[in-house]
Amino acid sequence: MVAGNSGAYFLLHEAFQEVREERRAVEERGKQRLMKVQKQRETLRALLMGELSRLSELRIVLLGGRWAGKSSTGNTILAREEFKTKSHTTECVKKQGAVAGRQVTVVDTPGWHRRYDTGATPEEVKQEIVRSVSLFPAEPHALLLVIDVGYLFTETDRRAVEEHLELLGDRSWRHTIVLFTWGDSLIDRSIEQHIESWMALQQLVDKCGNRYHVLDNRNRTDGTQVTKLLQKIDEMVAGNDLWHISLTKYLESEERNRGLQQRCEEKEREKEDMRKMCEEKERENEGMRKRCEEKERENEEMRKRCEEKERENEVMRKRCEEREKKKEENKKKCMERERENEEMKKKCIEKEREKEKMEEDFRGKMEETTTTFEEAAQRLRTEIKGLKDREEEQQRETEDLRRRNEGKEEEISQLKEELSKLQKEKEESTAPVRNIVEMDLYMSGERITGSTELMSQEEEDRQRDRDRQMQREEEELRAQHQAEQEETQVQWSFYTSMSSQGERTILSSWKKNEEFTSSSLFERNM
Repeated sequence: MVAGNSGAYFLLHEAFQEVREERRAVEERGKQRLMKVQKQRETLRALLMGELSRLSELRIVLLGGRWAGKSSTGNTILAREEFKTKSHTTECVKKQGAVAGRQVTVVDTPGWHRRYDTGATPEEVKQEIVRSVSLFPAEPHALLLVIDVGYLFTETDRRAVEEHLELLGDRSWRHTIVLFTWGDSLIDRSIEQHIESWMALQQLVDKCGNRYHVLDNRNRTDGTQVTKLLQKIDEMVAGNDLWHISLTKYLESEERNRGLQQRCEEKEREKEDMRKMCEEKERENEGMRKRCEEKERENEEMRKRCEEKERENEVMRKRCEEREKKKEENKKKCMERERENEEMKKKCIEKEREKEKMEEDFRGKMEETTTTFEEAAQRLRTEIKGLKDREEEQQRETEDLRRRNEGKEEEISQLKEELSKLQKEKEESTAPVRNIVEMDLYMSGERITGSTELMSQEEEDRQRDRDRQMQREEEELRAQHQAEQEETQVQWSFYTSMSSQGERTILSSWKKNEEFTSSSLFERNM
């Protein structure tokens, strides 16, 4: 990954190292500034012999850019809502109140345009800034230059501050205190570190005599921060009075030392030379300032890149945590799946045992069924064989009956032929007799006629008896033949029905065997 990033990690590490070194330098400069302020205040107290006069009345003017928190600062100082904070201040607003046992008058002024605002500050705003100091019966004790801690104060902003404060005259700087608002935004940084982080802020605070203060506008119940601010105003006023006394003594000394005019002129020339040198130094400082601004911009860009990298690292860290959580969840799921597989294996083993038991039972039942089927098949084969034997025997008997019937038929035909012969013979034999009888009858009359009729009657009776006997024998033969045919038909029907029943039994047995085998295979696949 490092190779893929082309060594970007080492560049980022060097950038972090530079940022840490810069932070250490800022902390060191902040400590030095704090020590300088403390020493300055101690020196002032020593000059005043430890007695700091407490003013009974304070006159304060709030100055600053738009949205710097001037109105909110006025409300914090007066400990009540006197100034509107949700809209732009378009003209000077004067409010009074009792603070820490003294009368405090605060004038809120319109804010000038900052670098993010389009266009220059309107002339009306400049006139209101100039008018603010005229709202007091005397000159104000303090000009509070309000700057938002979270605002990135650049050289452009510093020049804008100087431009607008110069509207009040050069002496306005001796009455100015830089007041940082929204101090809770500093979090774990000191105000000195914040000042030392920006070159423009350093120059501005230095020009104000290293006088500054921090207010937490959200914590208005903390009265100590306002008390300390008023104390710093008292110190600034006392210091300005001491400066006025020193200036008076200097003027008296100048009047007494008019003879030193030439030396003063020489000093002036030296001062002019010094001024030129200072101008050169200023130009050098301007070049240095531009380089510092470029460096600040580079540092700002580097800081932004570092913050972006930190955010990317944070995103990567969160993704890694999410992946770890997913891995943990997958691990738990795998363990659950393993437990389920183990239970499934146990169930499969039990199913296998049940299946083996069922297969053993099935094999036993199949063996019993096969044995029963074979016995039934053997019985059927035996019965079928007996039926076939009986059928063959019946066929033989039928053939014998047929032959006997044929013989009977031949006998009947022979008898018929004999009967016809006998009838012919009878007719032939009886014709002469009949003729004789007729002649006798004719000759003898009725007696002969009666005897002839008696003989023909007896012959006819015998012939009828013989016909009846032959008819009875023929009917008996036909009835016997019909009975034999019916018995053969019954035996053949029984044979065919038994054969069909045996086939159906065999087919049903094999069908049950096939269904059981299919169900066993299906359970095994499941």
